[in-house]
Amino acid sequence: MHALIRELLRRGNNVSVLVPQDGVDSLDQYKERGVNFSIHPSFFSAGWKSLFDPYLYPQRLKKFIEFQYRQDRPDLVLSFNIFYVVATKRVCPELPVGYLTGGPIADWYSWQYGHFNWVKRHLLRIKTYIAECVEREALTMADKVFAEVQSIQSRLEELHRDIAVRYVLWPTPVDKDRFKPSPSTRMKVRKEMGIDEDQNLLLCVGRLHWNKNFSLTIKALGAIGARNFLLVIVGDGPDRQSLQDLATAVGIGDRVVFLESRGDMERIYAAADVFLHPALVEPYGNVVQEAMSTGLACIVSTGDYIGFSSFLTDEVHALLADPTILRDWTEKLQRLLSDRSLQRRLGASARALIEERPDWSDLTNILLRELDPADGVRRDCTVDN
Repeated sequence: MHALIRELLRRGNNVSVLVPQDGVDSLDQYKERGVNFSIHPSFFSAGWKSLFDPYLYPQRLKKFIEFQYRQDRPDLVLSFNIFYVVATKRVCPELPVGYLTGGPIADWYSWQYGHFNWVKRHLLRIKTYIAECVEREALTMADKVFAEVQSIQSRLEELHRDIAVRYVLWPTPVDKDRFKPSPSTRMKVRKEMGIDEDQNLLLCVGRLHWNKNFSLTIKALGAIGARNFLLVIVGDGPDRQSLQDLATAVGIGDRVVFLESRGDMERIYAAADVFLHPALVEPYGNVVQEAMSTGLACIVSTGDYIGFSSFLTDEVHALLADPTILRDWTEKLQRLLSDRSLQRRLGASARALIEERPDWSDLTNILLRELDPADGVRRDCTVDN
């Protein structure tokens, strides 16, 4: 969202952001550039009432939007959330709204609640069903639905077979100027962390949750028995303790470091040698783009599991591995740890691929053209998070 806002501002558009109070981070840099923020309550319920939040949330949001639009109504709305699409269209049916989907809501709920016990998962089917109904409404109402990869579109079509949806492929780019190789940053960060130059710094980034499958990396490293590495896992989530216990159990507890999510990830990427992402469910995979943009050799799950992997060629841009087969992951990890020349070749090829891909200017052209075929220009845009 941040990169999209910067591109819209660069083009001279007036930009406002509608965001819940629990989704606010640093606003100062945007307020200085004239971005208006409309911050609303989260509207989420507590306890059993939260089961009906997918139905109640757009109703509550609609009332807030009605008040906002009396004062300042935009020309165009770009939404990353089904609830904003529905609420906006209920207020202003004729207002152009683009939905930038990250994947089906049912899949997102399954990732969030997959570790719950049977009783909770059963109750949450109610919430999932209501959310799917809202998603169906959002897909129908949106003027265009922008999907990052074909697999996301295909999954939505599978779940909502009998509705007409106007899909556009819109592969979100990465900030190539922020995430890039930096020898000076590499040396500085590795010195701060006490890592020798001949030691492999392995990196995993993401929520510590079952769908990221970081346990596979730990098991693979334990099976290899190598000593010349430090594994850094960056992220927050419910699986931190179980991953720490697993690292100790397989004998590598002293070579695994956990860091909380942070805002200077470009420094951590720049210090690493190898990026590992054995995700079981990842509709797109921005972290893979960030690592490749930094010029890291990567081992990632195949395109059946990570959307972005569908753009990659095995052995050319990265090593692709099946995240359900420990032996496959172990063999490719062992190979990469023992071959620095392979690391350099894959890293250079990864950066070259990112350089060739569309940037934010290209993707913004697609957004505006698809939502306003007449001239592709809008002066007042609202971005809903």
